Amino acid sequence: MYSYILAYVLKYGKNLYKVFFFMPSLFSLSVASILFLWIYNPLAGPIDAILQIFGLDSPRWLKEPILVIFSISMIIAWKVFGYNFILMLAAMMSVSKEMIEAARLEGASDWVILRKIIIPQTSSSAIYVFVITVVFGLQYVMIPVNILTQGGPNQGSANLVYVIYQYAFVFYQVGKSAAYAVLTMLLFVIFAWWRNKVLDKKVYYEN
Repeated sequence: MYSYILAYVLKYGKNLYKVFFFMPSLFSLSVASILFLWIYNPLAGPIDAILQIFGLDSPRWLKEPILVIFSISMIIAWKVFGYNFILMLAAMMSVSKEMIEAARLEGASDWVILRKIIIPQTSSSAIYVFVITVVFGLQYVMIPVNILTQGGPNQGSANLVYVIYQYAFVFYQVGKSAAYAVLTMLLFVIFAWWRNKVLDKKVYYEN
């Protein structure tokens, strides 16, 4: 959703801003993980420096069960944001300018144009972005978890993909790894069915 709104805001913005927001997608997840390891540093990271200005202590981002999920999610979101942003920007640029100008002549505000014109006509692209974000997110989470937390604390940052890796290549329990792989595949099938049966009904297709 954040890439949706920002793409709309920067639709007529300068190309330099667009390049800036796309750049994170060019970094590898290993580099991104190391970068965020410095950002999350509770003693010398930039977040800690900002919190110290207000007299606050930096939390242990990668050591608390609740915060570690948020911390890993921020790395993934930072990584996928640029690609999603470009896709949504391209979709919005393809919306009929005549329709938008006609709406402006009728006195429609930017919010009304976004809600009544932009969102319906870019809904197919939005669904595509949503699906690939879910699929890529489950794949991308493997690297930062392996580099930063190894599933900790107390398996608080582990997900199905990392559990499959652990059972196969750390514990050497191939049977359990295969079982979790089948479970993951079934979840993908359910997600694909839900996407086709539910989400597609709300999508606008020009043709």
